[in-house]
Amino acid sequence: MTHHLIRTPLLAATGLATVVLTACSSSSSGPAHTMPGSTAPAGAPAATSGRLPASAGTSVTATETEFHIALSATTYAAGTYTFHVKNAGSITHALTINGPGVPGKSTGDIAPGSSATLTVTLAKGRYEIYCPVGNHKMEGMDETVQVS
Repeated sequence: MTHHLIRTPLLAATGLATVVLTACSSSSSGPAHTMPGSTAPAGAPAATSGRLPASAGTSVTATETEFHIALSATTYAAGTYTFHVKNAGSITHALTINGPGVPGKSTGDIAPGSSATLTVTLAKGRYEIYCPVGNHKMEGMDETVQVS
């Protein structure tokens, strides 16, 4: 099992401490896709069901199962989002976000029962959120969101 450790200090203006993100993958499922900009705010709520001011950031839970992604937020405004990705399925999944200014940022592979965090800044436009593992995207693990 390969472990990737990334430390990213958050802006002092947010009053948040340094966060450590660990993502694991097994060599049998391919390389991990851990992104250097992936962080999670300390003490962030597990999920929100709408919009928060962009300056506060928004926490979204993405629950992955075979073969579906359930997002806790239904509307998105331009700003920073932290996706808390839970693999509630029985096989390995991951999460990729692709759209304006976010060229395919992804978590690493997420083992069944495990979680990962991915923070991105979304601009106005259309974004695709999907599982890049195998043919999971074609099997239905593909969501599109519009950011206003």
